Amino acid sequence: MLNLPSGRTLYYGKGDVLVYRTYAKPLEIVPIPESPFAGNRNVIFAHNVRFAVSGQSLLTSFTEGDNGKVVATDSMKNFLLRQAASFQGCATEELLCFLGERFLETYPHIESVEISADRLPFQPVEVPGPGGILRQQPRIPAVA
Repeated sequence: MLNLPSGRTLYYGKGDVLVYRTYAKPLEIVPIPESPFAGNRNVIFAHNVRFAVSGQSLLTSFTEGDNGKVVATDSMKNFLLRQAASFQGCATEELLCFLGERFLETYPHIESVEISADRLPFQPVEVPGPGGILRQQPRIPAVA
């Protein structure tokens, strides 16, 4: 992030951007005896993303009130959501690199991005019934 001579840091961003992708590329690995991890099907590939930007061109928004180069935080959120939909990878680190690179390509006046995320776990749920199918109960008509 941009450090000013005054010792202040110039950056801003958006947190709690919940990014969900269904049926992302499965994460396949070679199992090792030291780890119980066996990969991930990535049926639901979900993250809580934190995103911040910095650049010399943004300084006037702080010193002169000129917001001409500012990317609105909701625009950042929408950008992240849209780009995540076209992500073809399978790992969190890969997603973050993809999003950061795309943002810098789209907004060349931004000098740096700081991006991090927590993976939101979604575990499969066992559904009772033959073949894992839960049969619906017959509907009871409502009394008018």
